[in-house]
Amino acid sequence: MKPLWLEREPASRHGTAATAFLLFGVAPALFIVTLPISALATTLGVACALAPGVALAVRIERVLVYADHEAVVLRGYLWTRRIALTDVVGVEGNTLFWCGPRGRLRSSRMAALSDPVSRAPWPTPAHDVNRREQARMRAWIEQAVGVRIKRRARLVGHLDDTALAREVRVSAAGVRWEGRRRRLRSTQPTPRWGVLRATAEQETAARAGVAAKTR
Repeated sequence: MKPLWLEREPASRHGTAATAFLLFGVAPALFIVTLPISALATTLGVACALAPGVALAVRIERVLVYADHEAVVLRGYLWTRRIALTDVVGVEGNTLFWCGPRGRLRSSRMAALSDPVSRAPWPTPAHDVNRREQARMRAWIEQAVGVRIKRRARLVGHLDDTALAREVRVSAAGVRWEGRRRRLRSTQPTPRWGVLRATAEQETAARAGVAAKTR
């Protein structure tokens, strides 16, 4: 599959970055200017106050989602996270669901697919772009992960023990994600993670039985 690159709509991105700079950079700097301190201290204080605002504004301008055959990279306002594609279980709106190292179902908000901070009471071009980008993300994850679950189930017998254990963890997280969608009455595909979970657990049990007999 072709890599996927998603960003916020430019006007919304610029507006959010400017707002963050004013709140976290300019406002503290203006407060420092009013303090009865020396000119040198004022200059240093203003520089230190502006720095976080500049850094946050730059991060906001660079928020994105990049996905390829290996991983999904989420660059947010304060952090960047790289999630292996084999650990991804699904996506809902602006949230990516994935399996953590210990098998927990984890979720990460995708800032590049989130609604603008300033929400108008009527539809805006930013909201339209946002919805289209979320739809593109859902379609990409469906093709890269969803439709390949049954194929992964057929290949568990060819995996080494480490990869097999990972499939057990990921499929269990996928089953929990599907259960979550049912509880929330969300639109959901036909349950598929259970197929991989059953196959992976059967293969694990079979290997454990063979190992026990050879002792």
